[in-house]
Amino acid sequence: MRFFLALSFFFGYVSVSFATCTSNLQSEIKNLSNEIHSEYLSHTKGKHGIKNFEKERTNEALFIEGDDKVIVMFHGFMASPREMLPLAKSIHQELGHSIYIPMIRGFGAVSEINEKYNFEHWRQGVSHNIALVSKCFSTIGVIGYSIGAGMLVDHLLSNELSPKVKSVALLSPFFKGHSWQVPALGTTVSKSMLNLVRYVLRVERVKLTTVDKIMRGKYKDLQVLIDDPDTYTQSFSVISGKALMDITKALKSKDNNMTSELPTFLAYSKSDQTISWRFARRYVDRHFTNVEDTYTLEKDLSIPHEIVVPNSELNPTYTELYQRINAFLSRTM
Repeated sequence: MRFFLALSFFFGYVSVSFATCTSNLQSEIKNLSNEIHSEYLSHTKGKHGIKNFEKERTNEALFIEGDDKVIVMFHGFMASPREMLPLAKSIHQELGHSIYIPMIRGFGAVSEINEKYNFEHWRQGVSHNIALVSKCFSTIGVIGYSIGAGMLVDHLLSNELSPKVKSVALLSPFFKGHSWQVPALGTTVSKSMLNLVRYVLRVERVKLTTVDKIMRGKYKDLQVLIDDPDTYTQSFSVISGKALMDITKALKSKDNNMTSELPTFLAYSKSDQTISWRFARRYVDRHFTNVEDTYTLEKDLSIPHEIVVPNSELNPTYTELYQRINAFLSRTM
């Protein structure tokens, strides 16, 4: 009888401790959002903070409390945590896991704020936010989309990785940009070109609608962003574009012997006009030794870069992707 009383006390204590820890964690996440919001206001002399701060459609970091396993999700370029929310809800409803979607510093607001932050800020944010949830959760799954995946891989192939991380999903991973040509210049986008745009042509930012007109609507990856100005920044910052290239530089600098044995899920579209999916595929094959599932959207489907975003017209296959991710997490968490 005493044994069962002791056992019930132990599990009751663990439950209370976990509840206390997650409550404290949510307070820390909110404090971090307040800090970032204040930074943004400071950078823009009070004009711009996190978009829709403390409103229903906020771009702040998001936390969904569930069981004692947590999925940390990193959003894409020019985006905000809201971008990952549909997938997060699917995982939470299907598997019951807790979800944390941090804000990558510099995003979730306007392009003037993007350019105040660089690759090192993004890199520190990944390690900090994984460490943050490690205080409460002993089992962590990580999901990165677009630059979120690029930054995540940079972290996974470092010496800082927490042993609590058990699986990884890489969705449309930005390891290297797509090599489409700039018609007017006949050259691929590079740092030298971005410097030309900034210092010679005196252009700091370019509106997405302007790019769409120049490309005559052929750059389909833009449409999801243009259609949702609450979630996505509507101007491309030239300075941030240079920071993107630092992701590629960092990943290329990794020694070929640096590998991860984590169970890995990879998904990409062959119609992606933002990333080089071939480079991403080769990189994952070289550095991840336990790729459990690869979900490839063939070119005839014409699915754009934003494979995680529900869109009945541009991305009608998203439910199948969600199911594959849930099945992968169920096996590996």
